[in-house]
Amino acid sequence: MTVGQSVRNSAKACEVHRNTTFRWRHRFLALPNEQKAASLVGIAEADETFFLESFKGKKHGMTRAPHKRGSKASKRGLSDEQIPVLICRDRTGSTSDFVLEKADKAHISAVLKPLLASDTVLCTDSGKALGAAIREIGITHRPVNLYPFNLKTPC
Repeated sequence: MTVGQSVRNSAKACEVHRNTTFRWRHRFLALPNEQKAASLVGIAEADETFFLESFKGKKHGMTRAPHKRGSKASKRGLSDEQIPVLICRDRTGSTSDFVLEKADKAHISAVLKPLLASDTVLCTDSGKALGAAIREIGITHRPVNLYPFNLKTPC
């Protein structure tokens, strides 16, 4: 399954029934959700990203007209059409991710407070909500500001 084979081919390779392979596949895909880091120590990094909300598989409750694959949000910038996700990782490789209701100080600090040790140094972009949440938690924050860096100039 790791090389992208079908369920039938994977079942044949493992010499098990295809229903068993199908069940195993779903168990293996659900496994990373259960293995989030409980705490981050030392130097850690955090960043938020936004995904366009998907109504795939939902027949009821759509709040907008259907989109084609790969389409863009109808509103410019950040809006309620996008789902915020916070991803945190320390230098030992421990990783956690959180689907946030909103990307504001209250929601970010609620998920970061139990995750970060008191002596953790957190590196982030210069986002206002992340900075405010980190100040509230009371840990060391090292913002990385890439704004003056011009990607068009050769190094």
